[in-house]
Amino acid sequence: MTLAEWGAMRFTTPPSAYVLRQLCRRGLFDPPVEKIGRTWYIREDAVLLTADARGHDLEVSGDPGAPPRRLTLVEKLKLGGAI
Repeated sequence: MTLAEWGAMRFTTPPSAYVLRQLCRRGLFDPPVEKIGRTWYIREDAVLLTADARGHDLEVSGDPGAPPRRLTLVEKLKLGGAI
């Protein structure tokens, strides 16, 4: 599915196409997204590892209804993030 379709399925108010493309470029989806031509494709069950596009260090759970939460220091270090 395309990023726009995935965003509309996962969020009440989906992030802009620009933000979703930035997250793709940063490799923040599991499993990773695939770019074919100019279009990014993502699996329906893909999860956003961190919604850190604005430096908030939030993790979105696999459950679309669950609210984001702040990453702990240990989780940030495991992801290779700066303190």
